[in-house]
Amino acid sequence: MGSDGAVWYRNYFSHMHEPSLYACGDSSADPEFRFLWDRSLAQPVSLRLVEHLDGSGTLYVRVLRNGGMLPPVRAGKKAPTWDEWMTLEIDKTIEVSPGQTRQLVKMFSQVLREQPKEEHASFDGVDFIFESRVSGRYRLVDFRNEAPTDVQVLNRLLVSEIAGLPMDKPIRASKGK
Repeated sequence: MGSDGAVWYRNYFSHMHEPSLYACGDSSADPEFRFLWDRSLAQPVSLRLVEHLDGSGTLYVRVLRNGGMLPPVRAGKKAPTWDEWMTLEIDKTIEVSPGQTRQLVKMFSQVLREQPKEEHASFDGVDFIFESRVSGRYRLVDFRNEAPTDVQVLNRLLVSEIAGLPMDKPIRASKGK
């Protein structure tokens, strides 16, 4: 994804309080799978699945309040800092059944075998990044602009059906967060 992209996404993950999956560490650690949906410079969404030894899983759902570049400053107004701009809107965990965890791991594994198109130009800013750390091995696949059908299916399942987030409008935290 290049050094600029790596810095961009590291900034997102840092503000989301997300760990690095690349720093593999202990190969006996629970397998982890993460999906970052960078929505056309809108609110980035991170969904990280940790698969436990008993077959169940935990899904960590994190959404930033804003995404992309800092907005232009209006006359007489103070510009927000990166830390003010990149605050968490949603930070929750969802326990996932063993059956659903198996289904998600299978879908992640399939997506991680996909080969993105050679062209990485970003026309509308939509980015679908999938990562995994399994048995101390790291894998990353980055789809820009147009994602294959299996990526879109996994996106909808994770975001809409499991996490309960809207896919076509700004994401706002519920009062109970």
